[in-house]
Amino acid sequence: MLGHVTAAAIAVSPGEIENILALGFCRRSRLFHIANGVIVNKPSVRRRHCLRFASYIVHVSTLSKKTARPLFQSPWPLKARGLGEAVQFVLLAKENDCPALQEAIQSARCETMFQILGFHPTRARFCVVPAAICPLRAGEGLPLAVLEAMAEGVPVVASDVVGNRDAVRHGETGWLFPLHQPAMAADWIGKLLHDAGLRQQLGVQAHARALHAYNIQSMASQILALYRRLGA
Repeated sequence: MLGHVTAAAIAVSPGEIENILALGFCRRSRLFHIANGVIVNKPSVRRRHCLRFASYIVHVSTLSKKTARPLFQSPWPLKARGLGEAVQFVLLAKENDCPALQEAIQSARCETMFQILGFHPTRARFCVVPAAICPLRAGEGLPLAVLEAMAEGVPVVASDVVGNRDAVRHGETGWLFPLHQPAMAADWIGKLLHDAGLRQQLGVQAHARALHAYNIQSMASQILALYRRLGA
């Protein structure tokens, strides 16, 4: 109902526009594309922040024991490729989700490959890794976790779903893999771990894309312009 009576609706990605139109929530004439924006500074010097491994895969999401189950399948392809001792998954989850996640990790017998740090509002400081992986969601408008990683000059390895595929240019700023196929994700992560030059190249290109397409100043300017247009 809201989509039919409101003067305008904002979609944050082309994929979200297609989903909205397919569901009939809003007419195209009332739908405007304004991408999410994040703060984009010069890539910062990587700091370890009390983490233990040389390389990390940061997952930022609302996780529960049930929804995180596919994530716990991801370490096994990495172990099979001899990367089990080189990588650790860092989970930035809500505090009340942590006990259930810890239980699930123990049940999966992969305690050494996961570290739960709880929720952190300044997530960008944990982008000290060659890959930010987002394998769980079946799609969202435009994930801030992906944009924040790109803004920090970090290549992204993410599931090929709405939102991720709008932000990540496959082979240029990172890689996309089919949802629920962790073996393919492990292949991309392995390439990043073994090739420092490739990490740097994709990281530079990811930062440039974030600066051009997803900076917060551009988002604010577009929203203000839309409000002024509607109020004229």
